[in-house]
Amino acid sequence: MAETAQLPARTARIPSARTGPTLSSEQVAKLLNSLKGVDGVELKLSVPDTGLRSTVNSLGMDPLDAELRQVCFFDTPDLALNKVGLVVRARRVQRKSGDTVIKRRPVDPATVPADLRKTTGFGVELDAMPGGFICSASLKAKVQDTKIREAWAGRLPLRKLFTKEQRAFYASVAPDGLSLDDLSPLGPVTVLKLKFTPLASAGDSWPSYGATPTGRGSWSCRPSAYPANPSRSPRR
Repeated sequence: MAETAQLPARTARIPSARTGPTLSSEQVAKLLNSLKGVDGVELKLSVPDTGLRSTVNSLGMDPLDAELRQVCFFDTPDLALNKVGLVVRARRVQRKSGDTVIKRRPVDPATVPADLRKTTGFGVELDAMPGGFICSASLKAKVQDTKIREAWAGRLPLRKLFTKEQRAFYASVAPDGLSLDDLSPLGPVTVLKLKFTPLASAGDSWPSYGATPTGRGSWSCRPSAYPANPSRSPRR
């Protein structure tokens, strides 16, 4: 894995802030109303490759303090799950147990059944990004790291990574006839998790590969910590 070199603090020059996409008044009203029914908020952003170093320095992030993770998504070659808003993921965590998740989006928090909310590992989250937001429902569970590696290598049926409750949740929202064992791995992707002070929260740093290299970040916080007026959040 390539190492990321940090610029010395004295050479880190932060470019002037630019105005990006913002939420309309109607979107802000819908977002604030949605906060009443979610368990957490995740703030997401994408940074062009040319701005990665200045962003890392301006946020006070040190890659050497990061927790190493590997994330693998599962779908069909034609992305059948992605087309219906369904996410199937397994994640390895450095020196810890891994985890799996079945996620559905978008969802209306007000319509999520009460009995489903009581399921261990279930949660409703609001993902906010410049110009928009979306709510998702996910069911997570811990899993042994060795099982994840076996499944990624094709030596363990994918369904064996997920609990009975997760398999039932998947079956209730997946396209007809598409089982977990029909899915193919997309990844893994290496991710760095950092804790830093600007948002007093934990953040994941993702590499993104494509025509234009970018870095992707996400930060989690409680609904009560989300800005009262997201369309006028302070510049950094």
